[in-house]
Amino acid sequence: FMMRVGDPLMVVPSVFSMMTVIDMFNPTMKLAESGDVGDVHVENGESQEIINTIYVFDIDGTLLSPASLSRKLLNEAITEITGFLPDLQYKDVAGCTDPSIVEKALGKAGISPTKTSELLSRILDYYSEKTEEVFPVSEKPFVYEDAVVFLDKVVASGSAVGLMTGNINRVAKVKLHRFNLWSTFPFGVF
Repeated sequence: FMMRVGDPLMVVPSVFSMMTVIDMFNPTMKLAESGDVGDVHVENGESQEIINTIYVFDIDGTLLSPASLSRKLLNEAITEITGFLPDLQYKDVAGCTDPSIVEKALGKAGISPTKTSELLSRILDYYSEKTEEVFPVSEKPFVYEDAVVFLDKVVASGSAVGLMTGNINRVAKVKLHRFNLWSTFPFGVF
């Protein structure tokens, strides 16, 4: 599949287990017509070496622990916008994307899919604003030091790193900035 991250267009094989990325920083690069992942050319026809290993990291529970802070802020956002307190528990959020957490909570409240669609961006904006305000100064979140050591070794090896997370981009940025990790990742899937 293809994804746009900043300005460069990045092409990533749809099977992540392949762990192959085509030059993340060259927007003119594309797969050769043969479809062979290893056969990559830039538009001027010159071959270019590709990065053949990519490590994709999740944020919550892998690089850092938000403790209960993210759940608390999502609860607050949903309550502020809808008047409904979803009382999100760990089981309600683990392994889910931020939008799907909100959608499920609103479904439990009996809010129609049409109304949920209307409320989703307002709730996620409120959640993002509160995260920007609270997360950088809260004592609850912490980074997993062993994950940072591993990340540093991966980067030092020349392998590519990226994010694949259920956090929306704005929240991911806040969380990783808190621990000076945001600039480590040139791309992500949010």
